[in-house]
Amino acid sequence: MRMGRYPKEPLEDRLLWMRKRQKAKAEKEARAKEEAPQQAAPEVTRVEAMLQDLLRHLAQPVVAERKALPQMLRVEVVADALSVSPRTVYRWFADRAIIVQTGPRKTTMLIPQEVFDEWFAEHRQPNSR
Repeated sequence: MRMGRYPKEPLEDRLLWMRKRQKAKAEKEARAKEEAPQQAAPEVTRVEAMLQDLLRHLAQPVVAERKALPQMLRVEVVADALSVSPRTVYRWFADRAIIVQTGPRKTTMLIPQEVFDEWFAEHRQPNSR
C-alpha cells in the first residue's frame, strides 16, 4: 500500500484501528482453537490454555481512549488556519514539530496541538483598543 505525502487520517486513528484488528484476529483464532476437537495430550492442552490466556492479555488495548493521545496537526491545516503558505509553517515549526517517516524517502511534519497553542499564544497580537 502506497501512502501519499500526508496520511488522510491521523496516526493515532491508524494505531487504534491496528490494535482493534489485532485483538479481533486473536479472538478469532482463540475461538477456532476452542471449537476444534480436543484430541491432543493433556500437556499440550494446558500449554494451549496458557497461550490463549497470554493472547487475551496481549489483545488488551494499550491506549484506552483517544483522549489520552495528543492531537497532531498537519502542515496544511496550520497553514490554512494562519492564512500562510505551507513553506512558512515548515520554517516556523521546524524545531518544534515531529517528523514522521511515511515512506522510504518521504517524511511528514506533524505539529502537536499543545505546541501550536503555545506558539500562537507567543505570537498573538494584542488588541488595538
